[in-house]
Formats: sequence, structure tokens, C-alpha cells
Amino acid sequence: MIQVLKHGGSKVGAMLLGATAAVLWSAWIVLHIVEISVPGCFAFAWIFYIGFVTLVTSQRVDLRSHYDINGNPLEDFFASLLLYPSVAIQLETVGEKAGTTTLVPLSEESVLVVNNGDTKSNLKSADLEMKGIVIENG
Repeated sequence: MIQVLKHGGSKVGAMLLGATAAVLWSAWIVLHIVEISVPGCFAFAWIFYIGFVTLVTSQRVDLRSHYDINGNPLEDFFASLLLYPSVAIQLETVGEKAGTTTLVPLSEESVLVVNNGDTKSNLKSADLEMKGIVIENG
């Protein structure tokens, strides 16, 4: 499944990855709350969190190999385990620093320009400076 989610992969795969991460992280919180009435749920909560951390680690490892950044999976795992918000910011900004605007670009036909409330559709991305959703103020 990770092969589908690499850069330039399908939008559906990226959405599945995001949904899976959200479910795993949410289950971690919910099961800690359920611990109040059902003793022992904390163990399942941590299993879900380790699954979330493994998912984030795999994406960070893929980005490291794609952009040829030094590091190893073990430090990626512990960074994701202890500081996952920082890892998420790094995952988002590494593409911007490399000159790409989005990790999963929109298709040629689905580019949307919003200019002070006016919506234009069916524009080709060649008509724009960047692919994706562009919001212009002014």
C-alpha cells in the first residue's frame, strides 16, 4: 500500500493514508477516555498509537529517500513517537523547499482558481503558475 502513496501517487491513496492516520490517532485518544469505565483499554490505545507512529515513520522514510536526506528509520520512529507534530510539519514543508507545491498534485482538469469569491473552473494548470488550488487575494 505504501507504494501507491509515494509522490505523484493517487489522490485516493493519499486520502486513505490520511484517513487511516486520523482513525489511529483518534482511537488512541478515545480509548484513553474509555479507560475510565473499561479497565485495560489503555493497552489497546497504545497499540493504535504505535500503528499511527509506524505510518508516519514510513512516510518520513519515503520522503528521506525521495529527497536524498540523511537519516535512518530508527530516528524517524522515535521522532514520530515523541514529536509527531514536528514531523508532520517537516513532511509538509520538505516538498515546498524542493520547489514542489503539493505532494499529490491535482489532475490537469481539476485546477480551481478562487479570486475574491469568483470561482473559475475547467482551467488547465498550464494557465496557472502552480498546480493545485490557488487562492488569490486582491
